[in-house]
Amino acid sequence: MMMKTEQLPPVIKNFIDSKIVCMEFPLLPCIYGDFEKMQMGYRWDPIQQLSLIADKPGAWQENWYVIAQNGLGDPFFVDIKAADYPVYTAMHGTGKWKAIKVAESIEQFSEILKKINQTDWNLACDLGFLEGIINLENEFWLEVNESCQEE
Repeated sequence: MMMKTEQLPPVIKNFIDSKIVCMEFPLLPCIYGDFEKMQMGYRWDPIQQLSLIADKPGAWQENWYVIAQNGLGDPFFVDIKAADYPVYTAMHGTGKWKAIKVAESIEQFSEILKKINQTDWNLACDLGFLEGIINLENEFWLEVNESCQEE
């Protein structure tokens, strides 16, 4: 079943509506759109008119809903049935979805993005100031930190 925008929990709707963009980081959310249209290509194939959801490893899962995309077109999504709505990302175009948890909750993800935006990036780029909020060994945050340091 497809969730409609008006059925979204307020915390998810507020996150999407706030459109937090981290300009220094193309790996972080920068593309927000109409919630229902954001699901196309993930939950639904609009060309073949069929569901992309399957209950098997590597497939898009029933409880996953896209909330944003990064500059590379990779989705950020929540598990709508999990407490606090943890946020995940996965690389698109690999033939299967490997979900990487980037935040324990959508509120935590929002807090992380806001802290990144409040930082003066004229100094050396390092996400170390987020230690304790994010796991800097997490493969996603490690990649974000490394790409930041390459800039």
